[in-house]
Amino acid sequence: MIEVERADEIELNNGVIIMVKTSDFRAIRGLTVAAAILDEVAFWDSEGISPDHEVLTALRPATSTIPGAKIIAISTPYSQSGSLYEAYKEHYGKDDEHTLVWVAESRSMNPTLDQASRHQYGLRARGAGFQSRFDKSTAQAEQKKEGALRVL
Repeated sequence: MIEVERADEIELNNGVIIMVKTSDFRAIRGLTVAAAILDEVAFWDSEGISPDHEVLTALRPATSTIPGAKIIAISTPYSQSGSLYEAYKEHYGKDDEHTLVWVAESRSMNPTLDQASRHQYGLRARGAGFQSRFDKSTAQAEQKKEGALRVL
């Protein structure tokens, strides 16, 4: 099934290429995309520019030629701005044929994740800066659960 492996791509013998791209809208232009997974989209930022909007704008035509193509954005909540928050405000808890906003605790999505070890790892890996974000995420999680998934 795997024909060629590269540093950031795997080419399959059916012509499908699985690739990893940065959150740069220019890198997506001209591609045909069957599925895109946008990880931690709430944290995408580039010197005051919001690449989440630009990447989504580039992805929509890239997915338009494949019936059933999906754009999936997965993220921890971060702020009340950006594409993830806009999707939450517009679609959460509403029936929509094309968009699903799903909110769940990390442990519900990944039962192997232990809260204590996650907290301990975060503090060791990122120091005090992570602690303030963790506390903010924890507070948000209690109000609207941690994590969101959006199919656009």
